[in-house]
Amino acid sequence: GLFSPAQNYVLEEYCQRYGIRSVFLHLVTLSELVAREWAGQSCDPVVMLSSFSYCRMAIGGKMPDHLSVVTCQNDEMYHGLCGKIEKLVHHRIEHFRSCFPFACPKSDLAVTLKLFCSVTEVMLTEEGANGDLYNCSVVDRLDNLLRKAALQSYRSLLYLVSNTGDDNVPLTVPQLIALAELSVEYMCELHEFFLPDFSEFSLAFKSHVEAFWSLLEVDIAATLKELFQADISSGEVLKVFYELNQYSLAQNLTLSNGFLFHKNLQQLFLPVVVQYLSALNSDISRDLQKLFSVEKWPQKCPCVASIAACLEALYSIQRMINELQWPDKDVSCHLQQRCHAICDKQLQYCANMAMVQLDVVINESVSCGFDMRLPRQIFSMLCSLYHLQEQATKLLHPIDDREMVDYQGDTISIIEESYQTTISKISDKVIFTIMAPLLLHHLGFPAFKTFATTAIAI
Repeated sequence: GLFSPAQNYVLEEYCQRYGIRSVFLHLVTLSELVAREWAGQSCDPVVMLSSFSYCRMAIGGKMPDHLSVVTCQNDEMYHGLCGKIEKLVHHRIEHFRSCFPFACPKSDLAVTLKLFCSVTEVMLTEEGANGDLYNCSVVDRLDNLLRKAALQSYRSLLYLVSNTGDDNVPLTVPQLIALAELSVEYMCELHEFFLPDFSEFSLAFKSHVEAFWSLLEVDIAATLKELFQADISSGEVLKVFYELNQYSLAQNLTLSNGFLFHKNLQQLFLPVVVQYLSALNSDISRDLQKLFSVEKWPQKCPCVASIAACLEALYSIQRMINELQWPDKDVSCHLQQRCHAICDKQLQYCANMAMVQLDVVINESVSCGFDMRLPRQIFSMLCSLYHLQEQATKLLHPIDDREMVDYQGDTISIIEESYQTTISKISDKVIFTIMAPLLLHHLGFPAFKTFATTAIAI
């Protein structure tokens, strides 16, 4: 740390008594601090920056005359220390997340960046004097260092997830979900604690963020490629898109602000969502066939199990699409239309299967008797069709004026027609059951025979 006033007084008195120049004192201080840093001790970067600034001005001849005396030994020692300080500062910036923990003073990273700029300017001057044609600016070198820092940070998160840190092995879906959550936490931590220190280097900081997201994008693409090759449709992987999309929207990191990762993320996951919707549609159709084949149509049930399971699955699909919050409005409308198409197909299938089951029940029932008792399944079918019609209005509400197909009107009309057809079939069954015995026993009354025949025909 810094010397106390008493220590400074004793040190200056000692240097004046024995003729030790101040530049040599600062060079020795720098050498000691660099050695302690490489040994693992944490030193105050303010002391290092002040000593280096003094030495730079003294060696450059910008100090007053009585302080500008520099020997050749001092000059050689200074240029040797510049290389060591440059390596040290590069190491600390590449590993700034571990070298500057939350417990350290908040200004340490900012001071280290200032020291980096000073040392880099000196090294660039030397390289230019030596005829180096590949000389670049301070910002370019900081940009390269922060890209390396992004790689180091990403590998540390990757090791926490996979315990190997191997970039060549595709991650599993649970590992990818954990990595996405850790990445979001890292970015929140980065913007909350380290962004103020990079206020003067916003472009370099942006390069660090983009480099980190590009590494994550590579692993996402590799995992999704493995799923497509194995023809596996997993809804779990959509949690990755949900986490990253929610963070991007919350931080306003969209394409309009130059954030390409958000656009690439949508391009990667759009085929996954479409494939998953197709798989869900097939699964619902298969499950409905099994459920309707064993459906008993129990009494006192507002909605039978098969139709209730179908509605629950359709509502879950609709919730999934809404929770994704797809940023592109056109793509979001397209996904909603796909969801409506699935709901339309499955609701019509339920109505048709109810009609088929109704025909079976009516054909199997021999007689309802003169007490007008109908089979119990019929009332359950009527309740289920009525409930299906109510839920169709909620599931198939129009998105906006861009939706070309009126799923709601078509499906509701079909269900309502099925409902009315059911009532008509029940009425026909009742009339036939009552009138048929009377027709057989008209006892020679021609007028009654004509009335019974007309009622059955109606």
